[in-house]
This record gives sequence, structure tokens and C-alpha cells, in this order.
Amino acid sequence: MKYIMFFLVVLLVGCNHSNSPVPSNDYMVLDSIEYVKKFPLSYKLKDKVLAEYDIIGISDLVIQDSLLIISTKGHNLSGFWTFFSLNTDKKLGSFLSVGQGPNEFLRPISAEKATYFKSKGNLEACLYDFYRGKVYRFDITKTLNENKLNIIEIEHRLSKSLFNYVMLDEAKYYCRSINGNETQQKRYVWDNGVEKIFPNMEKLNLATIEQGEDFNILSTIVGKNPQGTLIVELPVSLNQINLFEIDGDFNKTICVGEKVDNIEAIQNKFKWNRIYTYGGLRTYEQFFAALYVNETNEIYQLGSDKYPIIQIFSWEGIPLAEIELDCKVVMFDIDFIHKTLYVVDDKDEIYKYAIDDILFDIAS
Repeated sequence: MKYIMFFLVVLLVGCNHSNSPVPSNDYMVLDSIEYVKKFPLSYKLKDKVLAEYDIIGISDLVIQDSLLIISTKGHNLSGFWTFFSLNTDKKLGSFLSVGQGPNEFLRPISAEKATYFKSKGNLEACLYDFYRGKVYRFDITKTLNENKLNIIEIEHRLSKSLFNYVMLDEAKYYCRSINGNETQQKRYVWDNGVEKIFPNMEKLNLATIEQGEDFNILSTIVGKNPQGTLIVELPVSLNQINLFEIDGDFNKTICVGEKVDNIEAIQNKFKWNRIYTYGGLRTYEQFFAALYVNETNEIYQLGSDKYPIIQIFSWEGIPLAEIELDCKVVMFDIDFIHKTLYVVDDKDEIYKYAIDDILFDIAS
């Protein structure tokens, strides 16, 4: 009966199409807009287990294969990325350092900002030094096997003013920068030194704020599907998700709510009353997951009894499930090998949840 009910719910709620805003200065949207009224699967997590990793000042947590990668905000002398085995919980080492020397960084780089890929069977990460415009290849597998940092600088030099980036291949990057008067974002593909702006990017680039306004209104968290050329952007201050093909026709704006946010209307609100919508993104082969906060900046900063929700969507933009959390989660990732959700709360505690049934339901 459980699966019969699930099928019926999907048919009844789905996504509703309507006449909606078009790409413009006031709307950071794409051509196709769908409104999510309800998710077909809904869960409320409990029975979390404290994961006792001795890490202070966590900036992010990332899972790759059977590795847990924790990056820190401070200048850890042993390295600001620490690796643990998810099979044994054993610490495997800390690497990457802050400094002025070769292969050192001016500031710690969050593990979430890296692009991970496989090369000749090895797990590697593409790192971008936002302060110098340098790009690095970090061979994680070789580093852990030899207990010695294996990293090389790639000859490509990206702009030092990038807002965000995603590596598409070894000579191609999806980039976002801010224009000179800080009123618009510029999305483009850096392809062997040539900047290319494709139609879907042009539409999103239209969105504009007034000069001197808080640029967070246009800020987004960016990810790419592992096996293709789809980009997903989660605005931190707007109630929509933009999903699009880099150089193709597919595009979709997903709005969880009654209407898409108007940028001019948000600028007219007092900053404390503006909504903090999305706080995190993780991308996987079959779906992407978004950390939905949906609180005013004031309530989020001062404290709230409401906890974030993880929203899960297919790469076609179809809502699959929502997972209600039982603590103030600020970052998360999924260990698919052990079917476990890892989260970090606002006190830097790491917790684990068993999500076997949830992953099974989503796959079904």
C-alpha cells in the first residue's frame, strides 16, 4: 500500500505550470518556471548519532567515495583539509597549508568549493585560489597513499575576482564574477582563455540590483551534475532554483512557493526582514539536494525553533523528497556506501543519520 499511495501522490501534486515572470532586471529566472506545492515523499529525521571527529572551526564537510573530508576556517598548521575513512573512522591525515610558499594558499579553501573528479582511477580535486586566480590539481588518492602532498599548479589563470566557479574539464570552467559597479553577475564559460556566454547564462545575467545594495540578493550556490553539463544554482536570498544546460536548450526555474521573488521588492525590505532561503547544495548522480532554510535574516541569526529541510530534486527538476531535520544544520552530505546522512550543526557538532529507507524510496 505504501508504494501505491506514493504513486497517487505524485500524480496529484507534481509541479504546477502557470503564466510567470520572464528573465529581466527584476527576475533571476529562466524561460520555464515550475511551482512546487508539495513533495511526493516527506520524512522527519530523528535518532541522530554523534560522530566524534576532533575538528574545531569546521568550514565544510564533503564525502567522496569512502572518504570524509573536513575543511577548517583557521590556519591549521598540519593542514586545513583533514581526511577520515568512512569505513573505519580513522584519521588519514591533514593537508593543504596557508602561506606564501609554493602550493600554499593565502586563505583556507573550503572543501565544498572544490570540483572533484577521477583521473586514471585516482580521486582528484580542482582547487581555485580566489585571491591569486591560480588553479591547482590536488591528487587526493596519491597524497593519502604516500602521506605526502601531491598537488600541481595548472597553467590556466582565471580572474582573481571570481564569485564562484565549477570545473567542467581540464581546460574549461563555468565562472561567475561581479560587474564593475557591483549590480549584476556575469556568468560565462572560460574555455582555454576565451570567455563564452551562452543563452541560458545571458538570461540569468539580466538580474540587477541597485548600486550600493547588498549583493547577496543575487548570490547563488553553484553545482554541476557529475555526468553531464547541467548547472544548478541555489540563490541564498531568492525563493527559486535555476537548473540549466550550459550550452543547450534545457532550462528550468523551480519555485517552492506561490510566486517567484521580485528583486526590486526585496530591495525595498529592511535587511533583517529579507529571507535567507538556501544554505547548502550537494550534487549526486541521480539527484541534487538543497538545504532549505526559509527564515528571515533576523530570526536565523538570533535563533529559531524551526530547523532546515533538505529538498531533493531529480536532474529534470522534478521534486522527489523533503527531509526535515531535528537540529540547526548548516552543512550536510550523503555517504551512499553506508547509506548515511552526515550533518554539521551550528555548534560544529557532526551527526549521522541512517537513511537506508529514504534512499530506497527515492530510487524506487
